[in-house]
Amino acid sequence: MATIKRESIRDQIRERILERILDGTFPLGHRLRETELVQEFGTSQSPVREALRELEGLHYVETSPFRGTRVRQVSAAEMSEAYLLRGLLEQAAAELACANSKMDWADLRSIALNALEAATRGDGEAYAARDAEFHRFIAESSGISLIKRIWDLLSFATRARLVLRTRKLPLTELGKQHLAVVAALEMGDGKKAGELLRAHAEGVRQLLNDHEVFQTLEPSEADQGSNG
Repeated sequence: MATIKRESIRDQIRERILERILDGTFPLGHRLRETELVQEFGTSQSPVREALRELEGLHYVETSPFRGTRVRQVSAAEMSEAYLLRGLLEQAAAELACANSKMDWADLRSIALNALEAATRGDGEAYAARDAEFHRFIAESSGISLIKRIWDLLSFATRARLVLRTRKLPLTELGKQHLAVVAALEMGDGKKAGELLRAHAEGVRQLLNDHEVFQTLEPSEADQGSNG
């Protein structure tokens, strides 16, 4: 029973840290100090260390001598590739969601409308948060846990450095694309919804390339040490 309890604590700590990485609370390069996490979660060092080891195995964090454990930097090439893969994954997720259940897409439409409202007022950070919520909803709706897990990994690559940079993009147009996806899902047309999601991801990738966002992602030595 003690082992089960320890693993449960480890899982909870891992998920809490992962949430903060994905929402930008722990930005790229941020140092994760075991002593601080132990104090915050009110536990022993063992489950914290195990949680960090698992996150390292999933490539969310990395550990190196003299620098400790930090949120892993994401290269420009990795982010570009992640958009291509995310489009394919969400295309499959949408088709599965429509084929396997008669879902009520009201919640997804609400998220899309909130994203569009944020885009209209030029709030890039709020848009990025709602955008992530929208696409994660699609992945979860597939009913396939592995799709959700892979999407989370790709989401880290595609979102981690872009929250503040989204202001460079035509957010209102991207927000309208979300609503087109919802409309297709509400009609039960998973194929069309999937095609729209894939085109959306590839379109964002192209926009980021056009704005040279990927080319500006490589962190400087100063950035890497700023969270020391």
